[in-house]
Amino acid sequence: MARNRLPDKGKVETGFENNSSLTVGRSGGPIYLAQSPESLRSFFTNYPTPEERASVNLSGLGIRRLQDSVEMTTLRAEADAVEVKISSGAIAGVVYWIHNTQLPDPSSFDPIISPLPGDPVN
Repeated sequence: MARNRLPDKGKVETGFENNSSLTVGRSGGPIYLAQSPESLRSFFTNYPTPEERASVNLSGLGIRRLQDSVEMTTLRAEADAVEVKISSGAIAGVVYWIHNTQLPDPSSFDPIISPLPGDPVN
């Protein structure tokens, strides 16, 4: 099924070198950041709805919840997780993983074949 979604060779640029800048969290909802893509995936699997994620105690889960908008630069993607470097606020300079559904316009990002969000497509 995944192969059917792949474009012809040479039509998609991965764009990992581009370092796109994004602002996340404008909608007022919390942003969840993790130290590893595995802990992020586990968190989103165990707490699939926004209500469940908002009410869970994050102690010991390896997840950080932010309530404000944050500027970040994309570094690379790994399936449904995107590695980002925070470029604003008190945690500027720190590298985290964010779930692709938390990015601006997540419907335009297919974690299997898309370049990083914000990257220009050839």
